[in-house]
Amino acid sequence: MVVARCWQQWITEGRVYRRGGQCRLDFCRPRATWSVTDWRRVIFSDESRFSLSADDHRTRVWRRTGQRSDPAFIAERHTAISQGVTVWGAISWDTRSSLVVLQGTLTARRYVDDILTPIVLPMLSSRPGAIYQQDNARPHTARLSQQCLQGYDVLTWPARSPDISPIEYVWTRWEGNCSRPEIKEN
Repeated sequence: MVVARCWQQWITEGRVYRRGGQCRLDFCRPRATWSVTDWRRVIFSDESRFSLSADDHRTRVWRRTGQRSDPAFIAERHTAISQGVTVWGAISWDTRSSLVVLQGTLTARRYVDDILTPIVLPMLSSRPGAIYQQDNARPHTARLSQQCLQGYDVLTWPARSPDISPIEYVWTRWEGNCSRPEIKEN
């Protein structure tokens, strides 16, 4: 699992020096021993933006400590906004939600009305012992959203930690498939 790999990396490479590193460790340590059965209970959720142009100028780079200034990991940043679509989705071991296309800004009220109430709460209710995971985006941490999820298990997520959420890898793969040029046969 991703959490076990992060924990092992910390053990072998030493202390994490990035912002939020201690929070990530505090999250990973108790879960490093979770079994597959434990992880099957988690419903991972997230939003992602997909560009409708060939290049949305978002580059994700995986680099080791000390490589931040390496020219191989530096890219020119473009500020023009490309057209795109933002979607919300959730996955777990054996199921997934429908995708919700988000028009405009996601507020706490929209999160509760368009996502939590019609999709998440029924998923949680139908899966005894389910644990809901969401990142720390403002609509997720707002009092209104927290009240809506009261009575359900919600996994406290460390800030700036998309790399330990499996759904981020789903988005990356899906985005790669969507942007791959289509080959037409003659």
